[in-house]
Amino acid sequence: VQVVRMDLQVVAKLSQNEEYFDKLTHSVLYLFAVDKKLLESRGSLILRQLSIHIKPEKIYVALAKNLATEKVH
Repeated sequence: VQVVRMDLQVVAKLSQNEEYFDKLTHSVLYLFAVDKKLLESRGSLILRQLSIHIKPEKIYVALAKNLATEKVH
């Protein structure tokens, strides 16, 4: 669990770059789309942990935009 938290900190730091942030949100949605068990069992935890390091509003808006435009394949 400690390693995951550190990894999320690194991802959050990298995501300060908008290009990486877009890739992060797209990847999260893709993972949830292909692994329904992950979404059900860990989805809210993953988003809560990311929200510790990245503004929750920023994550919410980006995920909503990706879902609205159906960019997830």
